[in-house]
Amino acid sequence: MALWKERTKYLGAWTNANSVHAKRFWRVLDGFTEEQKSAVVRFGWGRSRLPDRDSKWSFLIGPPHSNNDDYHLPLAHTCFFQIEVPTYSSEKIMREKLITAITMGTDIVMK
Repeated sequence: MALWKERTKYLGAWTNANSVHAKRFWRVLDGFTEEQKSAVVRFGWGRSRLPDRDSKWSFLIGPPHSNNDDYHLPLAHTCFFQIEVPTYSSEKIMREKLITAITMGTDIVMK
């Protein structure tokens, strides 16, 4: 978790690690099981483990450009290891939406 936090870049309203939403995100992840944390990585990056410590990578997180409310799920951009997380009104809602996204939104359909 320390490496993940260290390599995180915040976007938009999330401005930095001290923003309300960033703190909420890390509290939610701290409460996840190791399997759930791995699922968040898989959701955002397409793999179940973080990249190698020695490689150059960063995790991007911030709010979406629209649909910034309690009714929408997070959106992932696996090419960039980026997750767009709406600015949910509570930690409980963020937890529920992240769990839904990581359990139901990890299939990538190729046509």
